[in-house]
Amino acid sequence: MENDENNNMANTMKTMNNFMPVFSAVMCFTFQVGIGIYWVAGAVIRSLQMLLINHHISKVDMDELIKKNMEKAAKKREKAGLPPNKITNQAHQNVRNINRNTESLANKKVNLPQNNSQPTPGSIADRANLVKQFEEKNKRKNR
Repeated sequence: MENDENNNMANTMKTMNNFMPVFSAVMCFTFQVGIGIYWVAGAVIRSLQMLLINHHISKVDMDELIKKNMEKAAKKREKAGLPPNKITNQAHQNVRNINRNTESLANKKVNLPQNNSQPTPGSIADRANLVKQFEEKNKRKNR
């Protein structure tokens, strides 16, 4: 299944890679010159920007960058007067609260009131009843 999805995606990308340049050329020659210049100039600028950013990132040591960011975060915590692990502890506490709440909701038995009165005309409940009646009617016809 996943392989089929990958093949479909690859085929779609191949089609787009072949079709979009032709489409762009047709649009550039069909519309006014300004649109074509705008598209071409934008594509050139984005390409140069991508090359410069990739060149810069390839020179950066990610471990060193992470270390600098961690030191910066520690300085901010010290300046604010927070203990070093306060944020981490708070995050763990929030996750525990979420887990506890979902467990308690799963264990609760919810008793909904039984209301046999007719819903207000035009309300969502009324429309839901109309859909239910329509589906029941079509089920009988299809049998």
